[in-house]
Amino acid sequence: DWVKSEGLDRCFIIVFINDAGRSFAIPYTRSMKEWDNTTNYIEGFVMHKKYLNVNDYNSSSSIAHEILHLCGAWDLYSDKESNQSLENERRAKQYFPNSIMISTPNDINNVSIDELTAWLIGLNRNKKNWYESFEPSYRE
Repeated sequence: DWVKSEGLDRCFIIVFINDAGRSFAIPYTRSMKEWDNTTNYIEGFVMHKKYLNVNDYNSSSSIAHEILHLCGAWDLYSDKESNQSLENERRAKQYFPNSIMISTPNDINNVSIDELTAWLIGLNRNKKNWYESFEPSYRE
């Protein structure tokens, strides 16, 4: 409430946690339908030092992945938290095999921003009619 009362309506907060866990983004809005109706005004992400109970440290591609969420990118992998379907993950791997929104390897040079993600974050203005078919089905 204090942040909002001070007029800071577009804050970006990053929390780094020196422990294992699942990193996640808190974007301004999650879906195209919410874009003009959201009441969120703080966005950011939580980045854990290590992923869950694995000995791998989170990498620069993990940080970039979460920042892309704050710019409007969708996960292109399927699991309980991504709200992405298995079919969409399969299609994404076919269309965008090196997408940073599918995987976050240790070497950021092994991934790229795919054309769908580029459109979602405003780098690609050439929308294709099938892009929206990758929108996750958010369950409240």
